[in-house]
Amino acid sequence: MTTEETLVRLLGDLMENMIAADSQPMDFDTGHILHRAEIHTIDAIGRKDGLNLTQLAEDLGVTKGAASQMISKLVNKGLVSKTTAPEARREVVLELTGLGWRGYQAHQRLHGRMVAAVRAYYGAGAQGQVEQAIHVVQDLIGLVELYRRQPVE
Repeated sequence: MTTEETLVRLLGDLMENMIAADSQPMDFDTGHILHRAEIHTIDAIGRKDGLNLTQLAEDLGVTKGAASQMISKLVNKGLVSKTTAPEARREVVLELTGLGWRGYQAHQRLHGRMVAAVRAYYGAGAQGQVEQAIHVVQDLIGLVELYRRQPVE
């Protein structure tokens, strides 16, 4: 097997592991099983006070229709509320409920544990290694994007 073939095989293994890890729904201290898209919607609303649907869709990189469907799910779960903007009655502002804030905070703690795992893996004072890993991952993302843009034969 060539080194290029080994790299392609390892990239496939990495993608499978990332998909498996990313597709595991979690509770996030809300009493509801939340999928990745749901908790990232909660995260986006929690990071920007007074977000409207258009801004949310832009932040998430989805259509307004997709964002609207997600908001409906989260409203039904009691995690998000919709209110009218004080300055523009036709504009709807999205806010986290108390339960939504619990999910947001649990998500932040998860990311904190992920950062701690990176620090534990590389050790103290290994900033250069972490920066090198960042460059390698950026290169791999570019490689995967190049592959995705190639026409299917």
